[in-house]
Amino acid sequence: MKAHDVGVKFGIQAAQSAFQYYTEKMNAAETEEDLIEMMGLFWSHDELLIRGMFSEYPLSNVRDGWTQGFLDTVYPLRHLA
Repeated sequence: MKAHDVGVKFGIQAAQSAFQYYTEKMNAAETEEDLIEMMGLFWSHDELLIRGMFSEYPLSNVRDGWTQGFLDTVYPLRHLA
């Protein structure tokens, strides 16, 4: 598994958790900028896990994948924009 793929999986899980615990805020988000604070909160948690479990992967690649997974979950049609 590649670093980017690991990040995507964690990002998807983070977005799903965000919808579960912060439903109103997540549903109200209209742009990526609306999610910056939420993403920072979930990334800080996941970063600790990723550093421990996947320390051999470049963190920047994992983070890129994480961001993609999170945003694609929140905005599934964003690649069409």
